[in-house]
Amino acid sequence: MELQVAPPRRAQLLLLGLVLGPTLLTSPLVTQYLSIPPVDVSQMGNIPDFLRSLALILVVFTGTFNLSLKTFKQASTTSGE
Repeated sequence: MELQVAPPRRAQLLLLGLVLGPTLLTSPLVTQYLSIPPVDVSQMGNIPDFLRSLALILVVFTGTFNLSLKTFKQASTTSGE
C-alpha cells in the first residue's frame, strides 16, 4: 500500500497567485486589453486605517472563542494554583 501525500490546497493557490499575478498583469498581451492602474492609498483617506483596526478587532474577537478557561489558568501566573 502506497501512501500518497498531496500538498495543501492553500499552498497551491498561493503559489499560483504569486506566479500568475505579477507575470500576467504586467504582460503586454494582457495590458493592451486590460488596464489595471495601481491603487493610490493616500487618496483613500482614513479608510485603510479603519480596515486595519476592523481586521484586528475581528481577529481578537474570533480568537477568544478558541480559548478555554483551563488553558488560560495554566498560562496565567496569577491563577492562584
